[in-house]
Amino acid sequence: MGGRAAVFGSGDLGFESIDFKQYRFLMACDGGANHFSKLGEAPHAIIGDFDSIYPNVLMEMNVLGVARHERPKEKDESDLRLGIDFVINAGYTDIDIYGATGDRMDHSLSNMIMLFDLERKGVAARILDGKNIIIAAVADEEPAEIRFGDLPEGSVVSVLPYGEVKGLSIEGFKYKLNHADLGPANSTLCVSNEGSGVIRIDKGLAWIIIARK
Repeated sequence: MGGRAAVFGSGDLGFESIDFKQYRFLMACDGGANHFSKLGEAPHAIIGDFDSIYPNVLMEMNVLGVARHERPKEKDESDLRLGIDFVINAGYTDIDIYGATGDRMDHSLSNMIMLFDLERKGVAARILDGKNIIIAAVADEEPAEIRFGDLPEGSVVSVLPYGEVKGLSIEGFKYKLNHADLGPANSTLCVSNEGSGVIRIDKGLAWIIIARK
């Protein structure tokens, strides 16, 4: 299926408005429906155990005829993961994830780690909040390469390793590298780069974060 999907969790949003026309499918994961209500948009579906959606928002979703997929409270997956799996099973492989970061560091980190699994499954997913875009680079059997065009003014780009990263090359940016290794011992080496260009990884897992200063 062509087109992009947006999946909303109940974490911090950080946006006053979103261009929903760029998406063919909108999924609210439990309290993610609260964001839709605030933005004046109706999702196509809501999913979860509904313990964080506001009662008035749940009533609003019912009145709007939004498809409801209720899940038990005790389960192995988070509501956000359930929503992502739902849209993947519906045929979407280009997914923007909102409300995935915030005060709950455990949720934020688990959602960031989840990006590696999605990338391995051929899903182009990214996490967005008001100041950051987070994507995953996965170099298992084959190297990973990410190309960046012109970024918004004031943006910085960081590469953060998840474990050991081998053969990291950064071309075109202000600070360049040629087949360097990155890991816990030098994890801050590639924080706050500037410009645009190409990032390549021969082996390993890394997050690439585009942040606004």
